[in-house]
Amino acid sequence: MTTAERVMFNEVIHQIKSCGVNVVSKYLAPTPVITVDRPVPGLIDKAISLNERVNGLNRVVFAARISGVCVKWGATE
Repeated sequence: MTTAERVMFNEVIHQIKSCGVNVVSKYLAPTPVITVDRPVPGLIDKAISLNERVNGLNRVVFAARISGVCVKWGATE
């Protein structure tokens, strides 16, 4: 990962935190992924839903991109 990509990744994290959303985890390579605790305002309309079924349990996760960084969060019920 280049220095410019790392700077962009940190800028996205700062943008997310400035909205009041907590970053749960972050992963840099090969594709940058940030997991947050709740939806980020402005990304809800751009998000896709991912349905997962593991050991008979269903889970819905939403994901969207900001500047090449994947931001994902769980379903709120």
